[in-house]
Amino acid sequence: MKEFILCILMAAEICLPIHTKGSDPTMADPLTVAKRIGDKLVRETPFAYRLELATDIKEFSGIQMIDFGRNFTVAGKTAAYAYTQLQAPETMEMEIQLGHNDGCTIWLNGKLEYQNDKDQKLALIYDERSIEFPFHFTARLKKGNNSLLIKSVSNRSEWRVYLQPPSDKGAVQNKTSVYPEIGLGKMKRIDNKVSAVSNWLIIGPFAAGNELDPILSALEEPVFGQIFQGIGGPV
Repeated sequence: MKEFILCILMAAEICLPIHTKGSDPTMADPLTVAKRIGDKLVRETPFAYRLELATDIKEFSGIQMIDFGRNFTVAGKTAAYAYTQLQAPETMEMEIQLGHNDGCTIWLNGKLEYQNDKDQKLALIYDERSIEFPFHFTARLKKGNNSLLIKSVSNRSEWRVYLQPPSDKGAVQNKTSVYPEIGLGKMKRIDNKVSAVSNWLIIGPFAAGNELDPILSALEEPVFGQIFQGIGGPV
Protein backbone atom coordinates (compact mmCIF):
# COMPACT_ATOMS: atom_id res chain seq x y z
CA MET A 1 0.00 0.00 0.00
CA LYS A 2 2.85 2.43 0.80
CA GLU A 3 4.40 1.74 -2.61
CA PHE A 4 1.00 2.27 -4.25
CA ILE A 5 0.50 5.66 -2.56
CA LEU A 6 4.07 6.64 -3.43
CA CYS A 7 3.44 5.87 -7.11
CA ILE A 8 0.28 8.01 -7.07
CA LEU A 9 2.15 10.89 -5.42
CA MET A 10 4.92 10.67 -7.99
CA ALA A 11 2.36 10.63 -10.80
CA ALA A 12 0.61 13.64 -9.30
CA GLU A 13 3.87 15.56 -8.98
CA ILE A 14 4.79 14.80 -12.58
CA CYS A 15 1.37 15.88 -13.85
CA LEU A 16 1.26 19.13 -11.90
CA PRO A 17 3.57 22.09 -12.24
CA ILE A 18 5.55 23.04 -9.17
CA HIS A 19 3.98 25.89 -7.21
CA THR A 20 5.96 29.02 -7.69
CA LYS A 21 5.37 32.60 -6.84
CA GLY A 22 2.55 33.87 -8.98
CA SER A 23 1.18 30.37 -9.86
CA ASP A 24 -2.55 29.62 -9.78
CA PRO A 25 -3.57 29.44 -6.08
CA THR A 26 -6.64 27.34 -6.95
CA MET A 27 -4.54 24.43 -8.25
CA ALA A 28 -4.70 21.39 -5.92
CA ASP A 29 -1.54 20.15 -4.22
CA PRO A 30 -0.14 16.69 -5.13
CA LEU A 31 -1.48 14.99 -1.96
CA THR A 32 -5.04 16.11 -2.73
CA VAL A 33 -4.70 14.88 -6.31
CA ALA A 34 -3.34 11.55 -5.06
CA LYS A 35 -6.32 11.22 -2.72
CA ARG A 36 -8.73 11.91 -5.57
CA ILE A 37 -7.02 9.29 -7.75
CA GLY A 38 -7.16 6.74 -4.92
CA ASP A 39 -10.83 7.46 -4.24
CA LYS A 40 -11.60 7.03 -7.94
CA LEU A 41 -9.78 3.69 -8.08
CA VAL A 42 -11.61 2.40 -5.00
CA ARG A 43 -14.95 3.67 -6.30
CA GLU A 44 -14.67 2.24 -9.81
CA THR A 45 -12.65 -0.95 -9.32
CA PRO A 46 -14.98 -3.95 -8.86
CA PHE A 47 -14.28 -6.21 -5.86
CA ALA A 48 -16.03 -9.30 -4.52
CA TYR A 49 -15.22 -12.32 -2.37
CA ARG A 50 -15.19 -15.81 -3.90
CA LEU A 51 -15.62 -18.76 -1.53
CA GLU A 52 -13.77 -21.98 -2.35
CA LEU A 53 -13.04 -25.20 -0.51
CA ALA A 54 -9.75 -25.14 1.33
CA THR A 55 -7.34 -27.96 0.45
CA ASP A 56 -5.02 -29.60 2.94
CA ILE A 57 -1.27 -29.38 2.33
CA LYS A 58 -0.04 -32.77 1.15
CA GLU A 59 3.59 -32.48 2.27
CA PHE A 60 4.05 -33.43 5.92
CA SER A 61 6.35 -30.51 6.66
CA GLY A 62 4.08 -28.52 8.98
CA ILE A 63 1.30 -28.83 11.55
CA GLN A 64 -1.48 -31.40 11.13
CA MET A 65 -4.49 -31.01 13.44
CA ILE A 66 -7.32 -33.47 14.12
CA ASP A 67 -10.23 -31.78 15.88
CA PHE A 68 -12.23 -34.62 17.42
CA GLY A 69 -14.25 -32.21 19.57
CA ARG A 70 -15.68 -30.56 16.46
CA ASN A 71 -17.11 -33.87 15.27
CA PHE A 72 -18.00 -35.84 18.40
CA THR A 73 -19.85 -35.13 21.64
CA VAL A 74 -17.86 -36.07 24.72
CA ALA A 75 -19.80 -38.36 27.06
CA GLY A 76 -17.50 -39.11 29.99
CA LYS A 77 -14.28 -40.70 28.76
CA THR A 78 -14.79 -40.95 25.02
CA ALA A 79 -12.56 -42.51 22.35
CA ALA A 80 -12.20 -41.84 18.63
CA TYR A 81 -9.76 -42.83 15.90
CA ALA A 82 -8.09 -40.99 13.02
CA TYR A 83 -6.38 -42.62 10.03
CA THR A 84 -4.07 -41.34 7.31
CA GLN A 85 -1.22 -42.51 5.10
CA LEU A 86 2.37 -41.32 4.77
CA GLN A 87 4.01 -41.83 1.37
CA ALA A 88 7.78 -41.88 1.91
CA PRO A 89 10.13 -41.32 -1.07
CA GLU A 90 12.70 -43.57 0.61
CA THR A 91 13.28 -45.58 3.77
CA MET A 92 13.65 -42.92 6.42
CA GLU A 93 13.33 -41.97 10.07
CA MET A 94 11.71 -38.78 11.22
CA GLU A 95 10.84 -37.34 14.59
CA ILE A 96 7.20 -36.38 15.00
CA GLN A 97 6.18 -33.92 17.70
CA LEU A 98 2.79 -34.31 19.36
CA GLY A 99 0.38 -32.13 21.26
CA HIS A 100 -2.76 -33.70 22.73
CA ASN A 101 -5.05 -33.64 25.74
CA ASP A 102 -5.68 -36.78 27.81
CA GLY A 103 -4.87 -40.18 26.32
CA CYS A 104 -3.26 -40.74 22.92
CA THR A 105 -2.02 -43.93 21.22
CA ILE A 106 -0.36 -44.15 17.79
CA TRP A 107 0.30 -47.12 15.53
CA LEU A 108 2.52 -46.97 12.44
CA ASN A 109 2.07 -49.86 10.01
CA GLY A 110 0.31 -51.80 12.78
CA LYS A 111 3.17 -51.34 15.27
CA LEU A 112 2.63 -49.41 18.50
CA GLU A 113 4.85 -46.31 18.39
CA TYR A 114 3.47 -44.00 21.07
CA GLN A 115 1.22 -44.27 24.12
CA ASN A 116 0.39 -41.71 26.79
CA ASP A 117 -2.66 -42.36 28.98
CA LYS A 118 -2.39 -39.38 31.35
CA ASP A 119 -5.34 -37.06 31.96
CA GLN A 120 -3.97 -33.68 30.93
CA LYS A 121 -4.91 -30.43 29.27
CA LEU A 122 -3.64 -29.54 25.82
CA ALA A 123 -0.32 -27.69 26.19
CA LEU A 124 1.15 -25.77 23.25
CA ILE A 125 4.43 -23.87 23.53
CA TYR A 126 4.34 -20.69 21.43
CA ASP A 127 7.74 -19.58 20.15
CA GLU A 128 8.47 -16.44 18.14
CA ARG A 129 8.21 -18.20 14.76
CA SER A 130 6.82 -21.62 15.61
CA ILE A 131 4.72 -23.75 17.93
CA GLU A 132 6.38 -26.52 19.92
CA PHE A 133 4.59 -29.62 21.19
CA PRO A 134 5.54 -31.38 24.45
CA PHE A 135 5.60 -35.01 23.23
CA HIS A 136 7.37 -36.85 20.42
CA PHE A 137 8.20 -40.22 18.90
CA THR A 138 10.45 -41.48 16.09
CA ALA A 139 8.63 -42.73 12.99
CA ARG A 140 10.50 -45.35 10.97
CA LEU A 141 9.00 -45.18 7.50
CA LYS A 142 9.41 -47.71 4.75
CA LYS A 143 9.63 -46.55 1.14
CA GLY A 144 6.12 -46.12 -0.26
CA ASN A 145 2.88 -46.37 1.69
CA ASN A 146 2.77 -46.24 5.51
CA SER A 147 -0.48 -46.41 7.51
CA LEU A 148 -0.83 -44.15 10.56
CA LEU A 149 -3.61 -44.70 13.11
CA ILE A 150 -4.28 -42.45 16.11
CA LYS A 151 -6.54 -43.25 19.04
CA SER A 152 -7.51 -40.31 21.21
CA VAL A 153 -9.37 -40.55 24.53
CA SER A 154 -10.79 -37.43 26.16
CA ASN A 155 -13.30 -36.15 28.67
CA ARG A 156 -12.97 -32.49 27.59
CA SER A 157 -14.75 -30.40 24.96
CA GLU A 158 -11.34 -29.17 23.75
CA TRP A 159 -10.38 -32.46 22.12
CA ARG A 160 -7.57 -32.21 19.60
CA VAL A 161 -4.38 -33.91 18.47
CA TYR A 162 -1.55 -32.00 16.77
CA LEU A 163 1.39 -33.48 14.86
CA GLN A 164 4.39 -31.91 13.15
CA PRO A 165 8.03 -32.57 12.26
CA PRO A 166 10.36 -30.51 14.46
CA SER A 167 10.13 -26.86 13.45
CA ASP A 168 13.23 -25.14 12.05
CA LYS A 169 12.05 -21.96 13.86
CA GLY A 170 12.53 -19.93 10.69
CA ALA A 171 16.26 -20.67 10.49
CA VAL A 172 18.02 -20.96 7.13
CA GLN A 173 18.93 -24.60 6.51
CA ASN A 174 22.12 -25.72 4.76
CA LYS A 175 20.45 -28.85 3.40
CA THR A 176 17.07 -29.65 1.89
CA SER A 177 14.86 -31.68 4.21
CA VAL A 178 12.95 -34.66 2.83
CA TYR A 179 9.33 -35.00 3.94
CA PRO A 180 6.75 -37.69 3.21
CA GLU A 181 3.45 -36.98 1.53
CA ILE A 182 0.45 -37.18 3.87
CA GLY A 183 -3.17 -37.85 3.04
CA LEU A 184 -5.72 -40.21 1.52
CA GLY A 185 -4.90 -39.72 -2.15
CA LYS A 186 -3.47 -43.24 -2.64
CA MET A 187 -6.48 -45.03 -1.18
CA LYS A 188 -8.48 -46.95 -3.79
CA ARG A 189 -11.95 -46.17 -2.42
CA ILE A 190 -11.38 -42.47 -1.68
CA ASP A 191 -12.45 -40.00 -4.36
CA ASN A 192 -9.87 -37.29 -5.07
CA LYS A 193 -12.46 -34.63 -4.21
CA VAL A 194 -12.58 -36.07 -0.69
CA SER A 195 -8.82 -36.42 -0.31
CA ALA A 196 -8.39 -32.79 -1.40
CA VAL A 197 -10.52 -31.55 1.49
CA SER A 198 -9.05 -33.63 4.34
CA ASN A 199 -5.95 -35.67 5.05
CA TRP A 200 -7.74 -37.75 7.71
CA LEU A 201 -10.54 -40.26 8.14
CA ILE A 202 -12.07 -40.26 11.62
CA ILE A 203 -14.47 -42.63 13.37
CA GLY A 204 -16.23 -42.46 16.74
CA PRO A 205 -17.40 -41.88 19.36
CA PHE A 206 -16.71 -45.05 21.35
CA ALA A 207 -16.46 -45.97 25.00
CA ALA A 208 -12.90 -45.50 26.22
CA GLY A 209 -12.49 -49.19 27.09
CA ASN A 210 -13.60 -50.57 23.72
CA GLU A 211 -11.94 -53.57 22.06
CA LEU A 212 -11.23 -51.94 18.67
CA ASP A 213 -7.49 -51.31 19.10
CA PRO A 214 -6.29 -54.71 17.77
CA ILE A 215 -8.88 -54.68 14.96
CA LEU A 216 -8.24 -51.18 13.58
CA SER A 217 -4.47 -51.11 14.12
CA ALA A 218 -4.04 -54.33 12.11
CA LEU A 219 -5.76 -52.92 9.00
CA GLU A 220 -3.51 -51.63 6.23
CA GLU A 221 -6.52 -49.59 5.09
CA PRO A 222 -9.94 -49.04 6.73
CA VAL A 223 -12.72 -51.32 5.50
CA PHE A 224 -15.71 -49.19 4.53
CA GLY A 225 -19.09 -50.53 5.58
CA GLN A 226 -17.94 -52.24 8.78
CA ILE A 227 -20.25 -51.55 11.72
CA PHE A 228 -18.95 -51.09 15.28
CA GLN A 229 -20.78 -50.47 18.53
CA GLY A 230 -20.39 -46.84 19.44
CA ILE A 231 -21.74 -44.68 22.24
CA GLY A 232 -25.47 -44.45 21.72
CA GLY A 233 -25.66 -46.84 18.77
CA PRO A 234 -23.82 -48.43 15.83
CA VAL A 235 -21.04 -46.51 14.03
